[in-house]
Amino acid sequence: EALLRRAGTPATERLLLAGALLLALPVGFLWHGDILDETYVLVRAEDVRTFDWIRANTSDEARFLVNSFSASGEGGVVVGSDAGWWLTLATGRGASLRVINYGTEVVSPGYVAQVRHLSQLSAEDPAAPEALAAFCQAGLTHVFIGSVGGPIPTERLLDHPSFRLLHQDGGAHVFALDCAP
Repeated sequence: EALLRRAGTPATERLLLAGALLLALPVGFLWHGDILDETYVLVRAEDVRTFDWIRANTSDEARFLVNSFSASGEGGVVVGSDAGWWLTLATGRGASLRVINYGTEVVSPGYVAQVRHLSQLSAEDPAAPEALAAFCQAGLTHVFIGSVGGPIPTERLLDHPSFRLLHQDGGAHVFALDCAP
């Protein structure tokens, strides 16, 4: 009789609800566990290993050109197309593109223009004299190409004397950028 009186109390109802949720959670994971679409995964295992390599083998002052594109057309916000978008957070090194919030934070208009300009140059021809000059003027010292890839053509860098391959793990590449005249 005492059990029946307690069954209708708010505390018991909360306890039963919590128990039902705890039982439903694993069932939901089993049912929808494969919902992740690999198309949108930008950071893969070889990128993580390459981030480790970057931390161990480049100076804290190293700055990287990374794959990027304009997500909302010309003049729009520039976003990353591979793991390079997360390079600064993962390694502590500088990059040509910060995570997406740069577009909503207070930054200089010159910074936003530079991000767009470097992104455009790297997509057109990163080995063109104008592009190389802009990269060096921006203080870039390396190039990171993630395993997912993007507009920067890896083959173009492999075939050009201004870019020296330092590390490769699967599709992830690190190049040194030679800014000597």
